[in-house]
Amino acid sequence: MKCDCCGRKKKLLEAFASVDNGDKKLTLCVDCNDLLYKLRDAANEGAANEFQSIQQSLTSRMEGEASKDFQAWSEKFIAKQHAKIVKSGTEAQVE
Repeated sequence: MKCDCCGRKKKLLEAFASVDNGDKKLTLCVDCNDLLYKLRDAANEGAANEFQSIQQSLTSRMEGEASKDFQAWSEKFIAKQHAKIVKSGTEAQVE
């Protein structure tokens, strides 16, 4: 088994996260899974700079190794989280 994001192979007794993208289950190593959670948390908190930093880290991990299914899923996930950042930014401007 290998990570659908970075391509790292599963080591003995290591746990991988499973993400359902609708058609297929994606498997993620601990590091990639943590980055996705941190990206979501940054979006929920409205931390745009932190969001950008985490997104760059995630993109660099994906380079050349990510499966096509993961790339499609991650684009949707990142866009959804980015929309939260934009929404929180516009709400802050209104106040």
